[in-house]
Amino acid sequence: MALPRRVLVDTNILILSPRLDSGAWRALRWAGERGEIELFFPEVCLIEAAAWFEREWITRFNQFEKDLSRLRQLGLRFWEVPQRREAIVAGHEEYLRERLALAGTIVALPSVDHEILVRRASTRRRPFNEHGSGYRDALIWESTCELAQSSPLILLTQNSRDFGKAPELHDDLRTDLIERGIPPENVILEAALPKVLEMLPPAGQAIRAEAEAALGTPELLRDIQEQLAEWFAYGEGMTYDAAPGELPPWFNDPVAEALWGLSDLTVTQAVAIDEDGYLVSGSLHGTARIFSVLENEDWASIPERERDTLDEVDSANRSDVAVIVHRPAVAHFEAVFTPPNGVHDLVLLDIA
Repeated sequence: MALPRRVLVDTNILILSPRLDSGAWRALRWAGERGEIELFFPEVCLIEAAAWFEREWITRFNQFEKDLSRLRQLGLRFWEVPQRREAIVAGHEEYLRERLALAGTIVALPSVDHEILVRRASTRRRPFNEHGSGYRDALIWESTCELAQSSPLILLTQNSRDFGKAPELHDDLRTDLIERGIPPENVILEAALPKVLEMLPPAGQAIRAEAEAALGTPELLRDIQEQLAEWFAYGEGMTYDAAPGELPPWFNDPVAEALWGLSDLTVTQAVAIDEDGYLVSGSLHGTARIFSVLENEDWASIPERERDTLDEVDSANRSDVAVIVHRPAVAHFEAVFTPPNGVHDLVLLDIA
């Protein structure tokens, strides 16, 4: 079934890109401005996003100032603290409103009887949680119900605890729709912004081929590999989704900590993000260094012949053993492409 092109966006999606300038968010905004998708942004979500930005900015900047003070003691004076940091925080809500108003509709706070919300909270009925908390989520749900009365709508949220695990709404919410006379299928739950972007008209094959040619040059593949090496070097790692039988069954939560030898780059989709640029997604092949950590007693129980399948073993730690293999891998990525050959903001999505 085709997804409806009406989407209500929750706070946790807004703060994925606080300035709304990631490739995915630019694609969503541009599609809204062109009328390819109808976007709704509840007032409560804008208020929440602005408050989150202030808390996050102050926390990060306070830590930065502590680090900067220590760096100055070490003789490094490469940075001056901006004098307008309060203005940056104060102006963020206006910044959000300007951009979101261009892309869609800012939905006013719903008119709902407080007794209804109190009774719902008292009975712990979703989106209120087991402690009776969830006032802001309840307002988002009220806006969702109002919009879903006329036609189907996607509720784009990562709050699976209170709304349900996509694509299924929590049973309380399905019951609520029925009681309001709204077909339950009129609200579709979605947690991933890229899934919504798949509904947008894709760019033509010519653009995809042009992006593939630009991304697939030896020079750019080397640049990508260097970016990935730096990314992995900071200890981020990425869960490796192994095919059945590809790794020993006793590997626990295998994590890729390196990826190199990149080749066979393929662009599968391109979506316009503005007049000049496209959000492109695709895959490339490489070799992944995959590791797992085992307790010593688990390691001791593994037959010798199975241990021989490993490429590396590190038993330096007294309590555990790190085991490592190298495997061919397919990595999925997103990047921003500006014809004829501009490529930037490349992000690795997953490795399998």
